[in-house]
Amino acid sequence: PSDQLSQQSFLQAATHLINEYGYRGASVDRISATLNVTKGAFYHYNDTRDELVIACFERTFDIIRQAQNDAMAKDGDGLSHIGEAAAALVARQMLPEGSLLRTAALTALGMDHRMEMNRRLSMSTWRFADMLNDGLIDGSVRACDMRIAAETVTAMINSAQELQRWVPKSDVRNAPHLYVRPLLNGFLRIGRSKA
Repeated sequence: PSDQLSQQSFLQAATHLINEYGYRGASVDRISATLNVTKGAFYHYNDTRDELVIACFERTFDIIRQAQNDAMAKDGDGLSHIGEAAAALVARQMLPEGSLLRTAALTALGMDHRMEMNRRLSMSTWRFADMLNDGLIDGSVRACDMRIAAETVTAMINSAQELQRWVPKSDVRNAPHLYVRPLLNGFLRIGRSKA
């Protein structure tokens, strides 16, 4: 339905603008102008800008969960699963229409909403820790603090939007090799080689 497509457009535009300019820079006027709609149209689909930010976080968590589920459904070991999910999310983070809301946006939310979104972020990170633990069990991941390792995965995905600023020739095709693979090599069980 057109309502869903329009709401998705607002989520994508708001996510991109918040990531690029921060919460204050992603005003209702700027979001509306990006979509070439009136402020009235904005308020037709969104009660408040804060509710739109929460919806952007919800969309982000859904995308992360889907990437994790897709990776876990494939054959392979724990390291392969974490690599699949991370590569898919990094690639998505590099595209304006697919980018995930960065964690810096948490500071724009009121305390109650911030705590809830932080809890949801932690759940996504714990899922990465579970995937790494699977790798420890199957021998593909070396022994380490899986919580800290999972936090590095989340941080890598969160910062992938900046990759093209650091490495101008990076793109969706080579980001897994340039950006995801070095982190995975740090998780690699000693004595095991990864292609």
